[in-house]
Amino acid sequence: MTRYTPSRIYWIAGGAGYLLAAITAWLGLAWTPAFVAAVLFLGSSTLLALLSMRPPIEVRRDRLVIGDEMLAWDEIRAIERTGWDAPLIVRLHLADGSRKLLVFPGDPAACKQLLRQLQKFSRRAAAGHAGRLFSGRSSSQPEVEMPSARYPLLREEDEAEVERLYQRLKSVGHIDPKSPADEN
Repeated sequence: MTRYTPSRIYWIAGGAGYLLAAITAWLGLAWTPAFVAAVLFLGSSTLLALLSMRPPIEVRRDRLVIGDEMLAWDEIRAIERTGWDAPLIVRLHLADGSRKLLVFPGDPAACKQLLRQLQKFSRRAAAGHAGRLFSGRSSSQPEVEMPSARYPLLREEDEAEVERLYQRLKSVGHIDPKSPADEN
């Protein structure tokens, strides 16, 4: 089990934003346009404080736990990434057709690790029985394996040379002739 908790940076930044909102509101008493900055500081610090109070996320072998809510891995059909990497914001497409927005306010390394684990565990679930049900195939239909793609590693003349050397090795037992000095 891996537990992901919100980063303390969001709490600290939210507190700093409230402090800056109070200072600019006090300055707004003398200079009215400073109230605009106070409102902006207040709004952004409230957003940061709300992010810092997000519930922890637990990744377990059999399910994903977000606060009090539990999702089995076979319920997750797809993970749709948004443009946000820190905080991590992804949409989870569930088996019943609904979507769930997952928001994780962590540091960038923890966000990347959580995203990797989400993709790994949900892909495993989709590859199993739940994946066949989602793809529209019944469990009685056989799976058709596609042949793997073969990418050329060598040029044709190099492949011919390797094949010639292999055949020589196969017929003689070794490629280089042994000299009498090598046998000692």
